[in-house]
Amino acid sequence: MNNPLRYGITVDDLHIFTDFVSVTFRKTVLTVTKEKSSEKILSFLKETPTLTATDIALKIGISSRAVEKQLSKLKNTGKLKRIGPAKGGKWEVDL
Repeated sequence: MNNPLRYGITVDDLHIFTDFVSVTFRKTVLTVTKEKSSEKILSFLKETPTLTATDIALKIGISSRAVEKQLSKLKNTGKLKRIGPAKGGKWEVDL
């Protein structure tokens, strides 16, 4: 199931009645920045080197596959290096 917070949706009001449930949703306006996905990824990994592609995808609001493509490009350009195994390892950012 998709995380509604990823899309800026919050539950503002929940009322449970005998015959029905009333829920009010509010879509918040997400701030769009000019910062590229690759720059955001490097920033997040510099701060927390143990993040997974899924963690990053949820933070940025793009798919895990898109994050994996960006990680691959960053590794190929030498800006990012994986230290250790896929599970339990960490990222090293080289700016």
